[in-house]
Amino acid sequence: MLQGGGGMIVGGEGVRRLLAAALALLVLLSVVGCANSPAPPQDGKATSQALLEELRSQAKDASPSDRTKDSGSPKKEGRSSASEDPTGGLSDLLSGLLGGEESDSGGFSDLQDGLLGGGTKREAVRPFVEGNAQGNRGLVFEAKKDGRTVYLMGTIHVAKREMYPLSADVRKAFEESYALAVEADVSSLGEQLTAVRYTLDGMYTDGRTYRDVLPEDVVQKIEEFKSRNRGSTVLVQDSFKPWYLYMAISQARLSSLKDFSAAYGVDVVLIQEAKRREKPVRSLEGASAQMELLSTLPDDVYAEIFRKELSRDDSVYRQEMEYLHEFLRTGDAAALARSAVDGYRGKSQALETYYQKVIVERNQAMAQSIEKLLQTGGRPLFVAVGAAHVVGPDGLVEIFRKKGYTVRQL
Repeated sequence: MLQGGGGMIVGGEGVRRLLAAALALLVLLSVVGCANSPAPPQDGKATSQALLEELRSQAKDASPSDRTKDSGSPKKEGRSSASEDPTGGLSDLLSGLLGGEESDSGGFSDLQDGLLGGGTKREAVRPFVEGNAQGNRGLVFEAKKDGRTVYLMGTIHVAKREMYPLSADVRKAFEESYALAVEADVSSLGEQLTAVRYTLDGMYTDGRTYRDVLPEDVVQKIEEFKSRNRGSTVLVQDSFKPWYLYMAISQARLSSLKDFSAAYGVDVVLIQEAKRREKPVRSLEGASAQMELLSTLPDDVYAEIFRKELSRDDSVYRQEMEYLHEFLRTGDAAALARSAVDGYRGKSQALETYYQKVIVERNQAMAQSIEKLLQTGGRPLFVAVGAAHVVGPDGLVEIFRKKGYTVRQL
């Protein structure tokens, strides 16, 4: 994702959706637990601790086979019974909540709009125009070398209905590609289970809160934000570690944007279309790698991000998101490239660390994964990742140019 209006959502857009779903699962289990308990704990920390232990006991033995990086056409076989499920039925619960492998929508849009803001059911969208009708350009590049072709599309985590349909050129590129490659396949049950495990790791269980580890001025900004956004921050808990608090607050901020919805996020709409066409979906990183990175960044990096991003007025944030959405819809690569680095490079050591880890190093790793997929597919590959990973001086477009690919924007 981009800096600018989405400064708190640079990179890892699929992970944010997965974590939002995992948070919703925590809420569900909390409600179920309270309904079945004759005397639920009154202490908030005790409740949180009990909830974590309950979920941990169900998720800790999840089968490694669930954590696949590949997911092609939806499976048709029936689901295992709870007694055969190593997660104690958690996989079925997640499948029901999140849509699972057989869901056309992935379930994420309803889940996030209902629990994290919005509340209005969004109409299903098809991404492309029919025939040669005019559509939105989008941000798509074609890179060619030695008979190999990769299409690089920049995406946005939440979007408006006006993002679609995309042009016939984008549709043709998608149709001729043998597979869709994304950062993480958010429709995969394995990725959903990974999100639950990292949700557990994102909370303190020793009685500490984020107030104990973040600077006082940062805590004040967080409290002010929560006070202004009580509805969208309902899932933000005191026990969140800074990295997980960052994910939760950035998701809450996104969900408060009127007319924007995760249901219209470019990545999830393309995943839905790939599943409908029985086109394989490949994960370039997977949720585990993304969350491992975010969870290991130092607390002072997140403190600086909070300090920077929460200093902006909410109306300014929305206006910047409107600009970014329009840049992406119309394919304004120059404006998006500026937004990809503004506010991070050269501002402070903490922000530079974040940029290097979340953008530069991940871009290099994704480029390697893309080239491996190009060698095995025999046909073009369609890649859809956060726009900040595509444009800018360290983006995939520049990486492939330096590798000798001929690159042009569609």
